[in-house]
Amino acid sequence: MDTKLKKIGITGANGFIGWNLLSYLSSKGYEVAGFTSNQDSERLNFLDLNNVTDVESKLKDIDILIHSALAVS
Repeated sequence: MDTKLKKIGITGANGFIGWNLLSYLSSKGYEVAGFTSNQDSERLNFLDLNNVTDVESKLKDIDILIHSALAVS
């Protein structure tokens, strides 16, 4: 069984914690995908957390997900 870490996803990657974590993990050689709810972001992947189909399709190749997005009701 291959236990090598393949890809890390970070929600809220447009925020302070998420962006710094993304930068740190990338500098250590990890493959990292940053996700944001900001549709206008050019550097990150837009992710609609209210759309199950969107979430499933964009996170299907993620081995570890770190959720740092702000919860807004």
